Amino acid sequence: MRFFIAILCLGVFSSCATMFGGSNYVAHVNIKDHRDAEIVHNGRTYGYGYTSILVSRKYADRFAFSAKKEGCQSQEYHFNSKIFRGWSLLGSIIFWTGIAPPGIPLPYGVVLDGATGAWWKPNVAERGIRKGDYKNYYYTVSYDGCPDPVKSTEEVISDEELIKFQKLRELKGLLDQGVISKDEFDTQKRRILEKY
Repeated sequence: MRFFIAILCLGVFSSCATMFGGSNYVAHVNIKDHRDAEIVHNGRTYGYGYTSILVSRKYADRFAFSAKKEGCQSQEYHFNSKIFRGWSLLGSIIFWTGIAPPGIPLPYGVVLDGATGAWWKPNVAERGIRKGDYKNYYYTVSYDGCPDPVKSTEEVISDEELIKFQKLRELKGLLDQGVISKDEFDTQKRRILEKY
């Protein structure tokens, strides 16, 4: 009976790496200098020029997308490396191990984190990847299959502007969901605009 309760708890409660970092991360994809390039991942269009894609941490070494644009060759991008988040394994062992009768350690956190892949993260040593924070990674790529457009100052977006845009969008989402008040929104918005 206790075994079944433990299994039920695995489904209900998260463990260390799953709680702190999650089993997914957000890949922010930026096709440099091509704001109208279609970004396709797993056969689905996610946006044009810049978009965000939710990626399972265990597949960080198999993340791929393509850029498409009328009059240009389609170009594929593959990211084939991931890094082990060692601190998360240690946290799972220390904080998420129970004791099953008759005193046998039950590492349910290790099992859950191993199953969800929460121990992994993209390898920022791979060209084109930059870490924003533990949950957000930025993929900036060039579109070699398409000639460079004539750039206007409006078309050039820096990484800092992309981060600012993402943070403002997340903040607006919190306001729309009623998580924060209008005053809190205004205060946080001012801080973001001052920082970036």
